Amino acid sequence: MRTVCYAVSPEISLTEIRRGDKPAFLEYLVEKEIYDFTLAIPHPYKEDDADEWIRLNEERLEREAPITTFAIRQGDRLIGCCGFLEAQGPMKHTSEIGYWIGKPHWGKGIMSQVVSKLCEIGFKELGFFRLTAHIFSHNGRSERVLVKNRFKQEGVLRSHYLKDGEYRDAKIFARLKTD
Repeated sequence: MRTVCYAVSPEISLTEIRRGDKPAFLEYLVEKEIYDFTLAIPHPYKEDDADEWIRLNEERLEREAPITTFAIRQGDRLIGCCGFLEAQGPMKHTSEIGYWIGKPHWGKGIMSQVVSKLCEIGFKELGFFRLTAHIFSHNGRSERVLVKNRFKQEGVLRSHYLKDGEYRDAKIFARLKTD
């Protein structure tokens, strides 16, 4: 299987997702706060969810497709994930980024460093011109991460997402390669 390793700091790196990451997924993604701030992570998070996520990423590695989803590691241990959502056709120069980090690592500046590295990978290696992020309007931590990384708020999508039976606004942030 292919591997990749991008140094974010002396302690933090971005790598491929590995089969051995399952215990960390199960440890961190049971936290309801992570569910509350993300769109695609289920709650409660179960073993089958971790198995499916790992399987999807292993299949991508086997297809020799570009690695666009990364494990955030402190040493060898997974502490979060980040990556790019692929766009097609006339939007292929654009990608939406997404990320989460385990609650014990919140407020330590790790995600700001990770998003900086993600922008570097997206612009220099994957050839994107525009990176976007959609965040729930109540996610102040994520907003601060984006602003620190020169993303600009472009607007609010009112009642854009339906989560837990409630319509939620999404703030749209974007950064251009030229920013």
